[in-house]
Amino acid sequence: MPTVKSVAESSGLTKDPIEGVWLKELGYLVPRAYVFTPYWGDTADSALRKAMQQVILDPSADAATLLKEAARQAQAALDAKK
Repeated sequence: MPTVKSVAESSGLTKDPIEGVWLKELGYLVPRAYVFTPYWGDTADSALRKAMQQVILDPSADAATLLKEAARQAQAALDAKK
């Protein structure tokens, strides 16, 4: 994915039926508070990343269950920091 909008447009990616969707969604990005916390990288990032990878790679994965487990793991990691 190009990092410059004009490159994406000139290469035709913005009109691609798949890549175009991703590129259009970039207009909705906003900074999230969780990435600014000092504990994110040590507690929640790993657990959430693992759950998201499973959901993406396994079509039969139960996202709700995986996210609940990720939240439990992140909370346990956060509690251990106290």
